[in-house]
Amino acid sequence: AYVGRLRYALLRRLIARLKRVPMFEVLSQDELSKLAKSMVKERYARGQVIFQELGNHSPIYFVMAGEVELSLTHSYDTDGSLPERTASAGEDGSAPKEPAAPNKPQEHVIDVFHVGPNDLFGEMAMFTAETLQ
Repeated sequence: AYVGRLRYALLRRLIARLKRVPMFEVLSQDELSKLAKSMVKERYARGQVIFQELGNHSPIYFVMAGEVELSLTHSYDTDGSLPERTASAGEDGSAPKEPAAPNKPQEHVIDVFHVGPNDLFGEMAMFTAETLQ
């Protein structure tokens, strides 16, 4: 009974926080409850990379505590061309092989953003050309 009451109290607190997020303020209490129940709590160490690149099936992150630094980068080879990208694992399940390239890819930080408690990030991955039409 105690665990059930604790879960209920934590759910109510999460719903109250979600109500303060502009993107969710139009949701009904039932929709907020469903959203809160679908969320997964994850912890990250200071400096840990949360993701490298968002795709249109990437999760949305809701910051409960702490601060997250988001950096927008541009990758290019030392000769100025875009590097080849490999995203799939090898047929045997191993990590993808790096393409043989004479130039080592470089990253250039274009912009840095900071988000904190009750902020979202990753939500732009939901908006693809199909969803915006």
